[in-house]
Amino acid sequence: MKHSLYLLITSIGCGIILSSCQSRVKNSSFYNDTDTVNTVMESVDSTSIIEEQKRIAAEEARLQERKAELDKLSKNFNQKKDEFSNKTWIFPKNKPKYRNRNATYCYFMKQSNEVRNFRFVFQYVNSDWLFIKDLIFNIDGKVFEYRRLDFNTDCSGGQIWEWCDLQLSDIDLIRSLENAKSIKIKMN
Repeated sequence: MKHSLYLLITSIGCGIILSSCQSRVKNSSFYNDTDTVNTVMESVDSTSIIEEQKRIAAEEARLQERKAELDKLSKNFNQKKDEFSNKTWIFPKNKPKYRNRNATYCYFMKQSNEVRNFRFVFQYVNSDWLFIKDLIFNIDGKVFEYRRLDFNTDCSGGQIWEWCDLQLSDIDLIRSLENAKSIKIKMN
């Protein structure tokens, strides 16, 4: 009998505890907390989407500015499309047609809307040889040195030509040339 009474009391106690736990869970802030978490996640998602949209809009504005700048600058350049590849070479309009004139200029290649292979040409014409090996740039007081360059040479009719066409990978030099107020070049 004691054993039956113990079981009855235990089962009634467990029933009371379980029903009280269920009512607490149903009436507790558990569901409210879940709703709050869902609301916070929705607000974080919408905030990140808005920030991404702002970033994309700013990038598109920068691209439009660059396009406008390129359109303005393109009036000073000629384009030569390679008929066998997706490459377009872009040269200044005032580039000499031949090597028989003193000149310095830059040109580059455009492929799939990316600028690549930025080049610098230096050409010298005179009646005396210099046998140029080095070029030293002084651009607005900042010095850039290019040593042991491979200059091409030719001569005819009492004139000599020395020239080089080198690839520039030095971003500092490219930016300096782009924004220069004063450019001096020393030949050794």
